[in-house]
Amino acid sequence: MKMRSLSVVGLCFLLMVGMSWKVGAFSEEDLKKLKATKKCVECDLSGAPLFRIDLGYRNLSRSNLSGANLSRAD
Repeated sequence: MKMRSLSVVGLCFLLMVGMSWKVGAFSEEDLKKLKATKKCVECDLSGAPLFRIDLGYRNLSRSNLSGANLSRAD
């Protein structure tokens, strides 16, 4: 019984780690869209590498920028 409990706990742990792997990951398509069209409404750019990108006059309404690297971005 104890071994079964440990197996269940281990499985739950692996599922939690696996499911959280994608959290905070940006959408490559959304990043390409931003660079090509200069707008990205409701995009997932969380954790995106926006280092030194020009964001002037860009429409990022309702986009997720949490954790994005905005170092030296305009």
